[in-house]
Amino acid sequence: MKRIYTNPNIWVTLWGLAIFGVLWSILSPDDLVEVTSNAVMGLATAVSIRWFRPSARLFWAKEGEGYGMLTIGIFSVAFVMGFQRVNINMLRWLDRPDWLVHSPMPAFTATMFCIVLVMFLMSPDTSKGKVPIINYLWLALAVFITCIMLAFYFAG
Repeated sequence: MKRIYTNPNIWVTLWGLAIFGVLWSILSPDDLVEVTSNAVMGLATAVSIRWFRPSARLFWAKEGEGYGMLTIGIFSVAFVMGFQRVNINMLRWLDRPDWLVHSPMPAFTATMFCIVLVMFLMSPDTSKGKVPIINYLWLALAVFITCIMLAFYFAG
């Protein structure tokens, strides 16, 4: 029980869910989406700024390390998520204009998330630029699942 009192992960999660519950009870669904979307954008911007310097330093390091890939991933997820939120907010605020609905931005955002997720898959136990074979197997599993999902998409 003492672990619960000293673990900030638990408290951040509980407070976040409690705030969501309060907002859900007092806001309309549209306002709730607006508030939470902008909260994500604000948090993503702050995380991007906070993690930019360490991730830039590690990105250009001589040899890739697992912790470096995770650090770069933290920055990248926040940056891409902020970028995605700007795009989604523009869609809502501009009443879904055709030029934005049919733009390459959603696919570009998904591609950037794929790059980050590959970094996350490759990072465990990576040292001095050597990626363990098991990480490539996890990547192969991800590609296999992707192929199955695309088969359903193109067959339907």
